[in-house]
Amino acid sequence: MRARAGPVPNAPDPCPAEIPDDFNPSDAMLRWANATYPGLDLHFETDQFVRYWQAEGRRKKSWATAWQKWIADSHKRQAQDRSRASPRRESVTNARVAEGMRLAARFAETERQALPP
Repeated sequence: MRARAGPVPNAPDPCPAEIPDDFNPSDAMLRWANATYPGLDLHFETDQFVRYWQAEGRRKKSWATAWQKWIADSHKRQAQDRSRASPRRESVTNARVAEGMRLAARFAETERQALPP
């Protein structure tokens, strides 16, 4: 199900511009993100968003809309990462020790059966 972003507080500028150095999501944008994607670290995501677009140097018509898309994409990536996480596996060392213990038990049983009663 696709989450609706809701209205962006500021209409897009007619001319694309680079991300402002002082870009910060509005209170309305933060409320939207918290309500739509609870649990996301919005401070971290915003910092990553600003750094990425400053490094890219590209222009956008609406940085508010781009931020909302970034938040939605981050939520999707986190959900995919959680679903791909494999169940906890036994360590290689534990598996080797367990196999050694089974082998020792087999040898002990074979030896016990070989001894006269």
